[in-house]
Amino acid sequence: MPGDINFRWPLVTRGRYFPDSNRSIQTAVRENLKILLLTNKGQRLMYPNMGTNFMQKYMFEQIDKEEMTISMEREVRQQVEEYMPEIQITSFAVKDFNDDNANIGKNELVISLRYIMTGLGGFADSLTLRFN
Repeated sequence: MPGDINFRWPLVTRGRYFPDSNRSIQTAVRENLKILLLTNKGQRLMYPNMGTNFMQKYMFEQIDKEEMTISMEREVRQQVEEYMPEIQITSFAVKDFNDDNANIGKNELVISLRYIMTGLGGFADSLTLRFN
């Protein structure tokens, strides 16, 4: 369809057989970043180092939150630098059930990041991912 940039996930059909898609650069970049961070390393054919292993590494491990946040931020920045160099991360935070947010369960992590897209008009945006 004209104006479509990439698919929205999860895939939902628009009309009869066409999957719904992003039609702005801002939503397409956010979707690409989300997919990059939710992909497990080794899952993408021909790109074995693409992605993160947040679920395997951090969800059920006894690890200091500060140490975990530093490690996760390092991994996110490395992945973004490698696969989406047009993005510059400006802030990164990890929250768990110990934070002052009643909406986070004991088996959940919430990652929030803000970023700036350089080029193509440039814009600032944010992304929040919930792992459980």
